[in-house]
Amino acid sequence: MVRRLAWLLVGVLCGGTATSQAKLEQTLWGSHGVTVIELPLTAELRLLRTTTTLQPLASLAGGIPIAINGGFFNRITQRPLGALRWQGAWWSSPILGRGVFAWNAQGERRITRLRWLGQVTTPNALPVPVVTLNSGYVVPGVAAYTHHWGSRYTTQSDDEWVVLINANRVAAIYPTLRAGSASFALTPQQWLLTARTPLGWHLVQDLQVGSPVTWTEQMDPPDLQEFPHILGAGPVLVAAGQVVVDPEGEGFQPAFARQRAARSALCLGDQLRLVTVGASQASVGESVGVTLQELATLLQQRGCREALNLDGGSSSALIWQGKVLRSGSLIHNGLAYGGVGVAKPRTVLLLSSQCRDTDTPTWCMIGVVAQNGFCRNLVQLRGRTFRVCSWRVLA
Repeated sequence: MVRRLAWLLVGVLCGGTATSQAKLEQTLWGSHGVTVIELPLTAELRLLRTTTTLQPLASLAGGIPIAINGGFFNRITQRPLGALRWQGAWWSSPILGRGVFAWNAQGERRITRLRWLGQVTTPNALPVPVVTLNSGYVVPGVAAYTHHWGSRYTTQSDDEWVVLINANRVAAIYPTLRAGSASFALTPQQWLLTARTPLGWHLVQDLQVGSPVTWTEQMDPPDLQEFPHILGAGPVLVAAGQVVVDPEGEGFQPAFARQRAARSALCLGDQLRLVTVGASQASVGESVGVTLQELATLLQQRGCREALNLDGGSSSALIWQGKVLRSGSLIHNGLAYGGVGVAKPRTVLLLSSQCRDTDTPTWCMIGVVAQNGFCRNLVQLRGRTFRVCSWRVLA
C-alpha cells in the first residue's frame, strides 16, 4: 500500500559540486551499524516543505543526493510538532522547550533547547499570551495561525473561540465553534487566534472588534531570535561536549528515553554530521537499535560538541549520492544536501488526480497549486478536490 508522507527538507547548497565536499563513513558500534555523513559547517542551508507518497528518496526536490529525516509530527494530521522557522517566519513554533538546530547565513550554527511565547496586546484588554503559532500541538490556552499554516484554518477541537484579525485589527469574534465546523481564510493580511478550553476563553473574552492588535514574541535563550532558520526535534544529546540527555525535561514520555530504536541525529563539531544508528535496512521499523543515552555517548565519543536527536524508529531515513541507505516509512521533515531542485526558490508541483494503492499511480497534470515547495494533502482546484499523490519539480 502506498503511504502518503509529508517531507520538510533543509537543502544545503554550495553550487553544482556541493556533494564533492561531503564524506560518508559506515562503521560498527558494538552490534549496531553507524552511518555518518560529514558536511561543511559553512554550507548554505535551505528549508522546504511539501507532500509526497513513499518513493525513492533521491527523487525528492529534483534529485537531492544527500538527505536525512528531521523532527516530529502528528501522524494523523501530518502537522509538525516542533520548531520550523525560515527567513524569520515561523512555519511552526517551538513546543515544550525541546531541542532545536538553528543557523544563519553567516555560518553560525547552534543546537540548544528553546522556549517560545507569543503575545497579543490591544488598548482595551489585558495582554493575551499565545502558547503556539502554526502548530499541530493542540493544548489549552490561546494559539495563533497565519498563512504559513496554509491557506485556511479549520477548527481542531470542540468549543474553540476564533478571533479573526485583519490588517492588525480585530475583525470578528466567533465563540464556541465545534471541531471541523468552521474554516477561515489565512492571508498575509489576515490571521487568527483560537482559544481552547476555559483557560483560553478567559484570555480573549475582553477583546473587542475594531481594536488594533500588536504582536510580540519572546525566545529563551533570547539570542536565538537572531537566527532566521530553526529546525526543532529533541532531546538535546550533547552540549559543550557533555552528555545532557533529559527527555522528560523536554516533554517526552519516560518510555521514550528507555526504548531501543533506529536513531537519527545531528552533530556539531569541526563539521556538521548527519548520523543514523541502529537497525539494518531490512529491519527498519522494528524495535532494534540504541537508547538515547547510548546515542549521546556515541556522539560524544565521536567529538560532537553539540548534538540533537531527530525523529527515529520508522522515520529514520538517509540518502547518500542518490542511494537510499535507510528508508523511513513515515517522515514529515528532514535535512538535505545539494540537488538541483532546491537551488531555485520557485517550485512548481505536478499532481495526480487519483491516488491508488499501487507503486505506479496514473499521472496527470492538474495545474500549479502552490509555489516555494508547499502543498497540502487535499487541494481544491477548478471547483474540485484532489488528493495529492506526489509531485515533481519543474524548471
